[in-house]
Amino acid sequence: MTITRTTYQLGTYVSVEVHDHGLDHIEIALIQTIYENDLLKKDDYTMTLQRYQQLVWQTEAIKEVVRKHKSGEDVQYSWHLGGNNFVQVNSGFPVVDLRKFWLPEWKDQLQPTRRGIPLKFDEFETLVELKAEIEQVIPELDQTQPCWMGNDHMNQLGYLMCPECNPNDYLNW
Repeated sequence: MTITRTTYQLGTYVSVEVHDHGLDHIEIALIQTIYENDLLKKDDYTMTLQRYQQLVWQTEAIKEVVRKHKSGEDVQYSWHLGGNNFVQVNSGFPVVDLRKFWLPEWKDQLQPTRRGIPLKFDEFETLVELKAEIEQVIPELDQTQPCWMGNDHMNQLGYLMCPECNPNDYLNW
């Protein structure tokens, strides 16, 4: 049973929710509500606590890229959050894009999926400002650390066998 611990509005059509699925499975969901042809449509993107922590740790770098984007500089920023999930900022679009990717068998490059959410720069800034409140609602974040800080990542083989760090090839050993 899923329990929503809290909901925060990031913008007119975007909110962030903290879902508790029990058994230590907590996730942060970004939900975008869109009206398309008079129909209500919801897109969502969920993050595990580890992936949310990765996003938080990259906040200053993302803010710097956003500043450069706003000043008209050409930017290409991408950071792996884990398990084929990325945060990206590109010159073509004024958004911070959180998106899941996949690797088709017939290609050698990751391809974006529809599972993702583009946050306008002000919506991303609101998410950053809510960090302290989200941490109060999720005390488990204090105990959360990325997989690469664990003992099993002390060598390259540990990284290569990790489904978060190497999601497409971790079983090929």
